Amino acid sequence: MTESPLLSEQEAIVWLRLDQAGVSHPEASLKRLRDRGAIRTVRLGRRVFYPVQELQRFVDSAIERAGR
Repeated sequence: MTESPLLSEQEAIVWLRLDQAGVSHPEASLKRLRDRGAIRTVRLGRRVFYPVQELQRFVDSAIERAGR
């Protein structure tokens, strides 16, 4: 079975390693990124999912900004 291209909130937190980065409230941090449009999401019913492509785009963008 292949990995889903859509991650739950908890899976996105682990994928971004917010749970290991010393962030005291990773759920709130992820929500803030989502609310300000830094990470686009997909809503299916009442649930919000995070496309892996979108998370990778966010990380690539952060790396690019850091390298300037």
